[in-house]
Amino acid sequence: MPVEGLLYSWTRIHAAPAVFQPLAPYTVGIVDLERRIRLACPLVVPDGAGVAVGSKVRMVVMAFEDGPLFAARLQGP
Repeated sequence: MPVEGLLYSWTRIHAAPAVFQPLAPYTVGIVDLERRIRLACPLVVPDGAGVAVGSKVRMVVMAFEDGPLFAARLQGP
């Protein structure tokens, strides 16, 4: 069962730490999930999509060399 939520806030990171430098600039958001959980995580933004507070998101897992990382993928309108 997919975990979904709403985008509470977001920012774009330009000055990234060394481990995330290849991804810069990248988007990070604070997401309100079901059951009153608020989580800060990377945002996966589809090409051409705009980022807006209140957007629907679905949680996904990103694969990195040192292990998985939760992220939120913006959903369509």
